[in-house]
Amino acid sequence: MKLFLIGSMQSLVVCRGVARRLACALASVLTLLLPASGLAQTMTEGPLPLSSTFSDDGTELEISWKNAMTMRVLNSEVYRRPFGATGPQSWQLIEPKLGREFLYRDKDVGPGMAYEYKVMRYDTDLVDVGYLLAGTDVPAIEARGRAFVVVDETIAAPLAAPLERFIQDLTGDGWAVTRHDVPRGTPRDPTANLAAAQEIRRWIADQYQRDVYRDFTLILVGHVPVVYSGRASPDGHEAKPHPTDLFYADMNGVWPEADPGRLSPDLVPSHFIEFPVGRIDFSNMGDGSREAEISMLRAYFDKNHHWRHGMLGDLREAYGQTGYLRVEIAQLDNLVGSASVTEGGHHDIGEQKPWLFGVDFGDWKGANYAGYTNKAVFSINFGSAKQYFANRNNAIRGMLIQPWYGLASGWGGRPSWRLHAMALGGTIGLAHLKTVNNGRKDGEYREAMEYIPTGKYLWRNPIWVNLMGDPTLRAFPTVPPSAVQVEPDPSGAIVRWTESGDPDLVGYTVYRQATDGASFAAISEVLPAGTREFVDPEGTTTTLYMLRAVSRKVVAAGSFFSLSQGAFARAGHSSLPKAPSAQTIEPGVASELGLKDDPDAGVLRAFIDGVDGGDLVRDETGSWSFTPGAGATGAVNLRFSEWDGLASREQVFELSIKP
Repeated sequence: MKLFLIGSMQSLVVCRGVARRLACALASVLTLLLPASGLAQTMTEGPLPLSSTFSDDGTELEISWKNAMTMRVLNSEVYRRPFGATGPQSWQLIEPKLGREFLYRDKDVGPGMAYEYKVMRYDTDLVDVGYLLAGTDVPAIEARGRAFVVVDETIAAPLAAPLERFIQDLTGDGWAVTRHDVPRGTPRDPTANLAAAQEIRRWIADQYQRDVYRDFTLILVGHVPVVYSGRASPDGHEAKPHPTDLFYADMNGVWPEADPGRLSPDLVPSHFIEFPVGRIDFSNMGDGSREAEISMLRAYFDKNHHWRHGMLGDLREAYGQTGYLRVEIAQLDNLVGSASVTEGGHHDIGEQKPWLFGVDFGDWKGANYAGYTNKAVFSINFGSAKQYFANRNNAIRGMLIQPWYGLASGWGGRPSWRLHAMALGGTIGLAHLKTVNNGRKDGEYREAMEYIPTGKYLWRNPIWVNLMGDPTLRAFPTVPPSAVQVEPDPSGAIVRWTESGDPDLVGYTVYRQATDGASFAAISEVLPAGTREFVDPEGTTTTLYMLRAVSRKVVAAGSFFSLSQGAFARAGHSSLPKAPSAQTIEPGVASELGLKDDPDAGVLRAFIDGVDGGDLVRDETGSWSFTPGAGATGAVNLRFSEWDGLASREQVFELSIKP
């Protein structure tokens, strides 16, 4: 079997307490209705939710807008372009006068290709616009480009093992990784802070210029210097400088200083950033202590690892509410299908079960997020002042400190995020890139824009479109194979493994580490599901191998082939002895489980999710304890992961609660 692999392409505020809830909601709504700054104009367009269905043979696509808010219009137009094409002129008109229909059938499609669609409906003026990504059997992306991982040097030592595992996970996802440790940001000394940021940007630009035709992504870990720029008021409040990580991703723009330690642009100077950028930073969150920051970072990298390896499931549901985020909510249909989108918010249904995506006007008070248990992996969180991500207990970063699930979040609505980029396994970073690079600020409105509307107001390339979290994360993960072993053999080396448990499994690809020691090259075709070994005639006792499962994911946008995280192995590597995994405990009493990291040995252990009727907690030493509810009895099984510096595995901790 052969799989074609290609290179990368790139409302209500919820407050605690009845009295506070009404006052909070009223204040937030009033301020957000204030006129925005002179950077924006009120938009007449509205969002159009689109959904799609392919014929059984994949040769016909039906696009529907049956969920449109307004059904009667004079005319509709349908546009299409290959996914990956950019520039407003790349949209090709394929249906100029559809009339008052609410669906369109494209009969010029076939397997192996992904397309973006745009439907524009007119009445006396433009009524609404919708975007859709669709394709069948879209090839997998094997080599994703280069990831710059810029690390706050003060967190490098306490997080040595989690960072090593994270970089291995990036490598196992097809990224070539370059790590760079930098001084911690100094917000109390803006001049020194900006100087440090400028030095980091020079380093990134130097790396970028070495291979400008490759795809890149940037990940800021810890309190990498935060740059402030401009003076704007997208939330309707006082115009202020905004924190922006786009400074690090704009390789061609000139960012002049307005004052010592602060830059002047409100918009990206070059119109476009060259790559997405995400920040994983928990400084001044919680009680603001160093211990809390390290603990939150460790927990984040644990759940990042779990999501990538399919341990949190392949989630296919989303929720959304509030008129401020209508554009993002409309795109959820493309991600999971309209029947799988539930009306609700971060702090009600968002806490009831795991979700792929959540879109809401969440609680205005960031400190409250430490007490929530939201279960959305990806989220948009709107509200006054939340775009100031460096503020103490910021609510956007608060979505990332949720237990077990929260991994990436952005401030939506102004402008609206282009989430449909994730519908066929694209990264949240690609959605970020398309949101920032939406047109040019010096062109005519519709002719210069990739996507409209951008929310209630027209925003072009604003500097406050920041992504909190890992930009390389994707929807619909594939479960990798496990227990990979390498045995020397007279004929070379034999790689053996236990099958992936992914329900959409197609097969496996075996990779060998290249001579540069940093990349991996495929040494097999796609081996069919059921295969459990592969002989490498060139293998040696020191060869490092990587094995990736291949799946075919059928999703709301069609279908695509996907590669799992890499599972690594080499000859002579011994698996860890089985960790403690059985214990009898008392109801209502906190019990130490004897499960913790072993930093000296580079071993990481973490529970994967919680359990109803009990509290599972890790203390500052990394030791886990469990407190069952007062009336709990019987058996409780807790899943945990274990990483030994090379291989990762999932295990079960069996608890028995005394009657």
